[in-house]
Amino acid sequence: MTKIKIAIILDQKILAGGGYQQALNAILLAKDLKNDFIDLAYFTTIKDNMNVLSDYGIKFNYININFTNKFFSFLKSKFYHPRILKFLKVINKYSKFEKIMISNSIDLIYFVSPSSLAKEVDKLNYILTVWDLNYLYNNEFPEFKENKIIETIHDFYTSTIRKATAIIVDSEMSREDVSKYFLIDKKRVHSIPFQPGQNIQKYLIKKNLNQIEIKKKYSIKYPYIFYPAQFWAHKNHTYILQGIKSLENKFKIKISAIFAGGDQGNLSFVKNQVKKLKLNEQIHFIGFVKNEEIPFLYEQCLALVMPTYFGPTNIPPLEAFDLGAPVLYPDLKGLKDQVGDAALLMDLKNPETMAQHINNLITDSHLRERLVEKGYERASFFKQIDRKKILEKIIDDYKFKLLSSKNLNDK
Repeated sequence: MTKIKIAIILDQKILAGGGYQQALNAILLAKDLKNDFIDLAYFTTIKDNMNVLSDYGIKFNYININFTNKFFSFLKSKFYHPRILKFLKVINKYSKFEKIMISNSIDLIYFVSPSSLAKEVDKLNYILTVWDLNYLYNNEFPEFKENKIIETIHDFYTSTIRKATAIIVDSEMSREDVSKYFLIDKKRVHSIPFQPGQNIQKYLIKKNLNQIEIKKKYSIKYPYIFYPAQFWAHKNHTYILQGIKSLENKFKIKISAIFAGGDQGNLSFVKNQVKKLKLNEQIHFIGFVKNEEIPFLYEQCLALVMPTYFGPTNIPPLEAFDLGAPVLYPDLKGLKDQVGDAALLMDLKNPETMAQHINNLITDSHLRERLVEKGYERASFFKQIDRKKILEKIIDDYKFKLLSSKNLNDK
C-alpha cells in the first residue's frame, strides 16, 4: 500500500498554559500511529520548543517564517480578485511554509493547535485543530475587543475550516457548532476530548516525586482553593474573591486561594480587587509553576474552583479528577457536560453559590468523599475513549480517497 507522509506542526509556545499541554498530547498521540503505512515528520516555529520535545524522543525541525514570508501570505489571504491572485502567485506561488512541506514530500499536514500557518496552505491537504469558538459565544470580554481580534479569528476559521480534510475539536458541542456555523458536513468534524497534561500523566504512573508542602512553601494560613489560569478577564478570578468574602460573611469561614498563571492583561485589576476586599492575607499569586509542583497543588487543595466563562471543555477539571480534588465548575452549557455529576456547579451570576458549596465541603466529609469518587469515575470515562482509533480513522479516510491520486502514486 502507498505510504503517507504526515507533517506534525507545533505552532504553540511552551508557556502557553493548557494550550501547549493539549498540543503536546496531540503530538504524542500521533507518534503512536507510526507504522508501515505512515511516516511522520515534526516541525515547529518556536525554537525553544525543540529541547523540551527532545525529552519525548521526538526530533523537531525548525521552521523560520520571516516578515517577508508573512507579508506575501497576508496579501494572498486578503485579495481574492483572480488577476491580483495570479500576479501574486507569479511572484510567490507557494508560501515559504508550504514550499518546505512540499520539499519534504509531505502528503498531509496535521496542525496540533490552531495555527495561522493553515492560511498559507494552497496545495496540500491538512487536518485543522479547533479548540473552541468562544469568540461567538462570549464576545463581550476585552481580549476580544482589542486589535480586531474577533475579525481576525473569524477570518482565520472561515478561510481554513472549509479547506480542511478534517477538523478536530474537543467535544460534541464543538462538533455541532463547527458544522452549524461554518456549514461543514459533520462527518468531517471529529471530537477528540482533552486529556490531563503530560506532567500529571507521568506523576500518576510514577508518584515518586519528592513531596512539596504547598502551605509551608507559600506561607498559607488557611485551607486553600486552587485555580490554575492565566489572567484573562474571561477567567473570572474576581468571582472567587467575591465567593471567599461571602463565605467569610455568611459562614464565618476563612480560606485562602492560590492563583497560578501568567498575566494576560487582567492581573492588576484582580490585585486591586484583592486590596479593595481586604483579602491580601488570603490570596496568593504564584505565577507559572514547575511541572513537578502542580500535582501537589491539586492534591493538597480544598477544591479546584474554576469560574471561567470559556469552554466547552477545560483541562484542569480532568487533572483534579485524576488527583482526587473536588471540583467547583460553572453551570453553563457545554462546561457542565464535561464534568457530569462529578462537580458542584456554580451560578456565575451569584458568588454565594460558590460560598455555599465550599461551606458544604468543609462541614460534610461525606460530600467530599462522594465528589472525589465521582471524579475518579469521570476520569475513567474519558480514559476509555479510544483517541488513537479516531485519529487513525481520519487518516484512513483521507488515504482511501486519494488512492488514485497522482500526487501519492508517483512516489
